[in-house]
Amino acid sequence: MNANTILIADNDKDLLKNLAARCRAIGLQVEQAGSAMSALAGIDSFHPSVVCLDVELPPGNALAVAELIAAGNDAAAGIPVILMTANDDPLSLARAGKMGARVVRKGDGFWERLEPAIRDSLGRAFHDVEATDRPYRRQLPAATEESLLGTVFELLCNDMGLRDDRPVDLEPPHETPNPWVLVIDDDPDFSWCLQKRLEKYGITVLRAFEGMQGYRVAFSRPVDAIICDYSMPNGRGDYILRRLKENPVTKDIPTIVLTGRKDAALERKLLNLGAVRYFTKPYNIAKLVGELRQHIRLPAGKTVRIGTEMKPAIP
Repeated sequence: MNANTILIADNDKDLLKNLAARCRAIGLQVEQAGSAMSALAGIDSFHPSVVCLDVELPPGNALAVAELIAAGNDAAAGIPVILMTANDDPLSLARAGKMGARVVRKGDGFWERLEPAIRDSLGRAFHDVEATDRPYRRQLPAATEESLLGTVFELLCNDMGLRDDRPVDLEPPHETPNPWVLVIDDDPDFSWCLQKRLEKYGITVLRAFEGMQGYRVAFSRPVDAIICDYSMPNGRGDYILRRLKENPVTKDIPTIVLTGRKDAALERKLLNLGAVRYFTKPYNIAKLVGELRQHIRLPAGKTVRIGTEMKPAIP
C-alpha cells in the first residue's frame, strides 16, 4: 500500500478541488468525498493513511464518522483524522479533543495550517503501514461491514430527523445467479405485485419501504438496478436519487423512477439528477422490463412481450 494517501471530505466543491490539487502537488494520492456517507465509502475502499473531514459535512455531522474511526472499528482502525472547521463550536471542539483528532480552522492561511498537520499525520501513518503491512484495499467480513453501516446510518438518520426502523424485505437470503433489483416503494402490496411480475423474468427482488431504508440497502447490497417511487416517507425520490449519485458506491447503479405522479417538470428534474427512465403508474411491465434489459443481463430463455411479439431476453 502507498502510505501517502489522503481522503478529503468537504461539501464545498471549489475548496475540495483546491485542496485536492495542493495535496497532489506535494505527492499525495487523493480521494475526494462530498458527504459523510461517501466519506465512509471512501474509507472502506480507499483505506487512506489520513482523513480530512469538514465538521459541517452533510448529511448530519462528520463527527459521527470521525468518532467511529477513533473507536478503532475494523474498517478504519488507526487512521489519523484532521477535522476542518470554520466555527469555534465548543461542543465540536470538545468531541474532537476527546477522540484525539486534530482541528484545523478554515479561513486566511488555511493551507499553511493544514499542510503541516497532514505531513505530521502521514509520518505516523507511514510507520504504522510498514509495521502491519495492511493491504491497499481491505475486504471486510460481512458481519463487520454490516455493523459499521448500521451504526453510521443510525447516527446520520438521527442527525437528519429520519427513522430507519421499518423492516426490509431481503428475501431470498441466499445469493442467486440472477440479477438483483431493489424496489423502493412505501406501498407493500404494490411492491409485492411488482416483485412477482419481475421474478417471471428471472429477476431477484429486494424490497424497501422508505427512502433512507432503500438507500441503506443499495449501499450495503450488490444490487444491479433500482426501481424507486417518488413520494415516500423518510426521503422522497429526488433526495434519495441525489444521495445515490453522490455516493461512489452507488452512483453507477441504474435507477428507474416509477411513480403515480404525472408531472413533466418532475420527470425532467429526476432525469437530470441521474435517473435512467421515468415511468408513471399504472405501468407497462413490458416497457419496464425492456428498460431494465438496457442495463442488466436477464437470464437466458426469458422473454419480454414487445407489442404483440415475444422477444427473447438475450443476456
